Amino acid sequence: MKNIRRNSITGIVEIDSFGEKDVSLHFSEWWNGEGVDFTFDENKFIHLHLDEIHALFVAMVATEMVDLDSVINDAYDMRRETADREAHIEAIRKKYVGK
Repeated sequence: MKNIRRNSITGIVEIDSFGEKDVSLHFSEWWNGEGVDFTFDENKFIHLHLDEIHALFVAMVATEMVDLDSVINDAYDMRRETADREAHIEAIRKKYVGK
């Protein structure tokens, strides 16, 4: 499951393989917008400033430890799934509440 809330930069990324959840990541932007708190599987916490996140991404791409095309595709899928979920919720709201 991939999900992002639009009223804040907060969300969940779950990576599944072979029907089992391998990674669960909850993320939340700092109140000042200068970094992000990450929680993996509810027991590993990482707090990174945007400059630290940038350095981490540079290292991952430079060492070819991540497939950037795959990451970009997953991010687009996450946004699409979130938009679909929001549209479904809005349709239900209109059905029961009206315009």
